[in-house]
Amino acid sequence: MPENVKLPKRVAYVDFQIKNPQKDGENAKRLEGLNVRFSISKFRGQIQGKARISICNLSSEDIEYLTTYMSPWVEIQKSKKIQLFAGYENNIGLLFSGDILKAIPTTPPDIWLHCEALGGYYNNLITASFTMNGPIALADICKTVSAKLGVAFVNDASENVATYKIDSFSHTGGITNAVKKINDLGIGCVWVDGETMYLADNEPKKDSSKQVRLLTEQSGLIGIPEPGPIGLNATMLLDPSIKLGELIEVRSKMMPSINGIYWTYELEHTGELRGNDWYTKIKCKRFDYGR
Repeated sequence: MPENVKLPKRVAYVDFQIKNPQKDGENAKRLEGLNVRFSISKFRGQIQGKARISICNLSSEDIEYLTTYMSPWVEIQKSKKIQLFAGYENNIGLLFSGDILKAIPTTPPDIWLHCEALGGYYNNLITASFTMNGPIALADICKTVSAKLGVAFVNDASENVATYKIDSFSHTGGITNAVKKINDLGIGCVWVDGETMYLADNEPKKDSSKQVRLLTEQSGLIGIPEPGPIGLNATMLLDPSIKLGELIEVRSKMMPSINGIYWTYELEHTGELRGNDWYTKIKCKRFDYGR
């Protein structure tokens, strides 16, 4: 990134939610204006996203509330969710949405509340049993499962994958595990990111209509991308808009041999609002189609 470029102001805030699926209404609490430190990992496929989010200098009342009532072991019938929104003031987005596993404070003087969270954890505690008789299209199976998970559904798959029909689909157990069962069919790739469930081809197909994000030193690329056996690892300025499976064209002046088009299969967001880190790290697989 050119040294003379002035970046917009950083923004980060955290939402906590307690919700009882059996009753209407929810309790929500937003924390903003505080120092926030985070490490978020997301994977394209069946692995659940995970997060470590730390918040500094909370009030004693907030610490008591968050360490007691947000515990997954208190009122276990209720969902305890944490959401992190971050970015720059002109590009703020949801980096993570998942269920709290633990919330532990440090000792004074600077008290940090360290929260660990996992996507889909609460839904996997809920046992579901259902059968869908076919022939039924893969996209229709995904719609049903996404509704049971309580998330939106986006179909990014080619027509052949989305309309592929199987004789029947049944599931008994944690609802999150139904996503794994769909992936085990081997037809397409399904994952949940935040509040959305995605269906895509196992690998992106040639499609000139797909938008390709340009990643250069001027658009946020940091340092030299690291080539690997199937693609590369790269670091960029924090960008909440980047998605798993997205096509990215890398152009590096320092290592032009790796220039080309890739698709992302793993994302890691790391940052501290009042610290140095504020990055998105991507792992990509090579995907050139004649450019």
